[in-house]
Amino acid sequence: MKAGLELLEQQGAERLTLAAVAKRIGVTAAALYRHFPDKEGLLVRLAADGFTRFDAALRASTVEDPIRKLADLCDAYLAFARENPAVYTLMFGSKLHPGAHPETSRISARSFSALTEVLGAPVFAIAEDRRVARAVQIWAQCHGSAALMTMGPPSITFEQHARLTTQAVFRILGLPDPAAIDDRNMSAAGQGPLFRGGC
Repeated sequence: MKAGLELLEQQGAERLTLAAVAKRIGVTAAALYRHFPDKEGLLVRLAADGFTRFDAALRASTVEDPIRKLADLCDAYLAFARENPAVYTLMFGSKLHPGAHPETSRISARSFSALTEVLGAPVFAIAEDRRVARAVQIWAQCHGSAALMTMGPPSITFEQHARLTTQAVFRILGLPDPAAIDDRNMSAAGQGPLFRGGC
């Protein structure tokens, strides 16, 4: 898997071959075919591994405040895309994207549930039958920001992308600007700003 990930990041999914992976780890292509039936089998495994790591990143925040946890989740979404551009593209921009392949669909659903679970906090006051719709809006905002960050020109910094994304997400939910929340809460024990850097 490590060799496959390295080659995926270096070459992209289109140019990745089982023969190249076999050569990287010092085995014959025939030996690798015992683990993966074809190239798609390898890519499915790489995408599934990506979604597993993505889910862990989205759930990594240990803060108790749901609003701060939401901001952390948005930051984690963008950070994963920035740090794993080829894997992220494989996960969401190929024929293996959620909804197109049963294996990635199953695993990606858990990642999406990380967001719906955060939105279930009473502070957001989102009715249960509206929670998925709100989550889709936020997911789309994060995904669009990640696409601009990874595929577009580096016109702004990662911190600025994160700040703009959090502001947009908060507007979707009718929350105050994150900077205003920081101004009120930075004196609270153990809490720093929701985000750092400026636009």
